[in-house]
Amino acid sequence: TTPSTRCSALAFHPTRALLYAVTAREDTLVWELNRQRRLINGFKNGNPAGSRCTLMLPLTDELLAIGSSEGCVRVWDASCDCGAQRLVTAWQATPPPAETSLRNASLSGCWQPARVTLAAAGGIAPSVVFWDLSRQQRVTELVAPLEHGASVTALCADQQSPLVVAGSSDGKVVALDPR
Repeated sequence: TTPSTRCSALAFHPTRALLYAVTAREDTLVWELNRQRRLINGFKNGNPAGSRCTLMLPLTDELLAIGSSEGCVRVWDASCDCGAQRLVTAWQATPPPAETSLRNASLSGCWQPARVTLAAAGGIAPSVVFWDLSRQQRVTELVAPLEHGASVTALCADQQSPLVVAGSSDGKVVALDPR
């Protein structure tokens, strides 16, 4: 692939034979994985210049969350029909990084379907922000107990409890409970 089409995130659809791929810039591609393995949709995420997509989470059968290095999460109705996608909601999940570090910044996230909550972390902060998608509002923010200057670099949700596990740039792995 060329640098402009370099893949930066992948995700399988939870119940259908679909693969979502996003390029480093902002192109979102929807591939059907049946016998034909064909591209069935493609659209722009709407990132500002200099940022890149770093997060892709299928939320429901219809909804797809895409996060980018400027700290924004956009939720799409990523219908399979070409051109039928629609931006459902978007918000600033984390503070935007400085212009000089925008290209190297990253946004991590995880989805808890039972709680309809998306957790996100990014930039240089040691915090994780929890968003209630049904109410489209921020629920809480938890600061992970990390070394000074460390940041959250990865998130994983337990589907049976409210716990979210955060991995960090200082090598720590911590469990966070947003209750």
